[in-house]
Parts: sequence; structure tokens; C-alpha cells
Amino acid sequence: MAKNNNRLTLTLAYAREHWQDGEIKAIGCYSRITPKAARFLSRYAHRLCLWGLDELSPYSANLLANSEAHTLYLDGLTHVSKELMQTVACFRGERLSLSGLSRLSEDTACVIAQTRAKELYLDGLKELSIDEASALAQFKGNLLSLKGIECMTSDVASILQKRQAKVLVLRNLAEFQDSVTANEFACLGQLDHDQEVHRGYASRGDKVRQS
Repeated sequence: MAKNNNRLTLTLAYAREHWQDGEIKAIGCYSRITPKAARFLSRYAHRLCLWGLDELSPYSANLLANSEAHTLYLDGLTHVSKELMQTVACFRGERLSLSGLSRLSEDTACVIAQTRAKELYLDGLKELSIDEASALAQFKGNLLSLKGIECMTSDVASILQKRQAKVLVLRNLAEFQDSVTANEFACLGQLDHDQEVHRGYASRGDKVRQS
């Protein structure tokens, strides 16, 4: 473990020392990772819970994205270039989370939608443009989580109705930006008689399932 201006770097030595049962304990506080540590994790880790990383080199990103881990959390990243997103999108495990992102460009949305991860978490997004929604609707995994979305237009709702993902999560949707009727939004498969639209998980044609 190296410390620089109160920022902690995950090193190979620390990774080896704290390795246990397929993951490294208490690594969420690290804001950086060395290439050697990334290589070690990519070879042996089952869960890559790197919540604290706020920067990631292309080389380390490539190692982590092409690992055999089933989970990759990179929620500390608040900005990801198109090039870095292309690398991260190569992840093919069970769950990929980039919930530190509060905004996506159309380009980065198109790129991340191509990930082969089965579940994609983008819970930091507060709203979606039509272009961003169109891109994310192409994600073909089992679950697309957009828990941070707070408002939505009818155009975006219509696009998400045609999504490829089996399950869409909208937990915090509180209002519509225009006149979306209940029937229109029910087409998303997210409306139950006694449940609010945004309170659980829903798959196309299914009722809302509480989380």
C-alpha cells in the first residue's frame, strides 16, 4: 500500500498480503492501482470490487476487463473516455458496475451497451436523453439497472419499452417530464396495480418485483 497526498494506491505487495478466498478484503478505499496489482487481480480474483478507484490507466483497465472475475465494480470513476469505455466494455463476467458516472455521451452509451456482462449497473445517471436511451436499449444482457433515474420523457419511456435487456431497474423514478400516461408506461412491463412504477425490478411483461 502506497500513500500519496491522502490517496491510497493498491500495490502488488498489498494485494498478495490481503488475498483471501478469491478476493482482496477492504480494497474500496484505494483510489489508484498499479499495473502489477491489476495483473495479479486479473489472474486470481473472483470479485473485483474496486469501488474507490477514481483513475484507471488503459493498461490496468484492459487487465481487469479481460479477467475471469464474475464481478467488476468501478464505481469510483466519475468520467470515462470513449477509449477507456471500449476497454471496460470487454468485461464478460456476471456483473459490471459503473455507477459513479452521472452522465454518458451518446458515444460512451453506445460502447458500454455492447458489453458482454450479463448485468450492467449505471445507477449514477439521473436522466437519459433520447440518444442515450436508444444506445442503452441495445444492451442484450439480463439486467440493466438505472436506479438513479429521477425523471423521464415519454419518448425515452417508449425507447426503453423496446430494450433488449430482460430486466430494467428504475427505483427512483419520481416524475415524468411530460404527459406520460399509465398505459404508455405499462408497456415497459413495470406497472403493478398496487405498486409504484419505480419501486422494484421488472421484466418485460412481468409485474414489479420488490427488491
